[in-house]
Amino acid sequence: MKKYAFYLFIFFIMVTTLSSIACESYYPILPKLEGVFHTSSEFVNMSVSVFLLGMGLTAILFGHLSDVFGRKKIMIITIFLGMAGTVICMFSVSIEMIILGRLIQGMGFSGVGTLGKSILRDKFNGLELAKYISLIGICVAVIRGISPYVATVLSHYLGWRMSFLAIILYSVMVLILIAYFKEESFKRDKLDILHLPISVIHHFKDITFLKYTLVSAIDFAALTTYFIAASYVFQNSLHLTSTQYGLYNFGMIFFLVMWGFLNKRLLEQFSLKTLIKMGMVCYFLGGVGVVYSSFHLSLLGLTVTVAIIFLGSCLMGLNSSALAFLNTDKKVGSASATYFTVQMVVGVCVTQIFSLLSDVSLLALGIMIIVLVVGALGIVLYPEKRKIQCGKGCRAGV
Repeated sequence: MKKYAFYLFIFFIMVTTLSSIACESYYPILPKLEGVFHTSSEFVNMSVSVFLLGMGLTAILFGHLSDVFGRKKIMIITIFLGMAGTVICMFSVSIEMIILGRLIQGMGFSGVGTLGKSILRDKFNGLELAKYISLIGICVAVIRGISPYVATVLSHYLGWRMSFLAIILYSVMVLILIAYFKEESFKRDKLDILHLPISVIHHFKDITFLKYTLVSAIDFAALTTYFIAASYVFQNSLHLTSTQYGLYNFGMIFFLVMWGFLNKRLLEQFSLKTLIKMGMVCYFLGGVGVVYSSFHLSLLGLTVTVAIIFLGSCLMGLNSSALAFLNTDKKVGSASATYFTVQMVVGVCVTQIFSLLSDVSLLALGIMIIVLVVGALGIVLYPEKRKIQCGKGCRAGV
């Protein structure tokens, strides 16, 4: 039993991080792709938005299909689709091929992220779910810190195509884990594609789910925007080499892990809503720090600012995700897909707006973070019509 519990933990980590690795490992090579394909930063950044768009396009469909055919089968199909997109990226000879490959890659890996959350919700609820999300969040943070470093080293010594090869190899490892997965039994839905819009509307009518899905999406968009900007700022403005920038990201794992454990401890002392508001304060301070750094740029000052932003992300992102799913008992696959799609849509909109504001400046990043956190606060303050039932020992309310 303990052996399977350990396997289950590793399974959740790898499934949850596959789409993150495909996303995070791409950021360090953005400046290099400009030179390779002789294109602009705006066009290269479009490949980031297209990846998020692809993830948003198919998530709801895969979520519904998983409620009909089961999580395991659909997850395997989505991984193969994501791998096909990765192969296209790896052998691209133009930025247009990269964009096409990233679209297909996003469409495939969206199912992995969606169904990972569905399986997590199938097995856990209440405080146990919140703590599990926090613990997995710590591991995800570590991998998110490692993957850009690995991609940077591979790109520096073996070429940018090798970062895509690493994603393919990681996907194969996930497929092997899935082969041993014992799926939970649940009541299967009938296949009804035309019913999908009704299902989405049903989830949107759940004010608690909608509110905290949007807050989580804002956290995702803010972090994605930061990573896009950071790859340019640290290498072009602070003149770090690609390897040094990779080492810097690797070092920032310390903060991500520390904040993750802090959040896990705070769950026993504070309500989820209170922790989310604490995260918003940190995010706001981080946004102000980024604006200040745009006029007085230094590596130390920017590092402190980034650490504060990461703290805000842990408190706001992890806990809003848990709160969104606490009351989702039926059609978990569809709910996870709706959650994932909202994240991707918000991410696409924010990254596209950011790419149009300026030539990837810290000032634009700081203003964007401040605007996003003010929007998140407005969403959280919107009144709910019913009390959240989160299980014994869980303090979801204020």
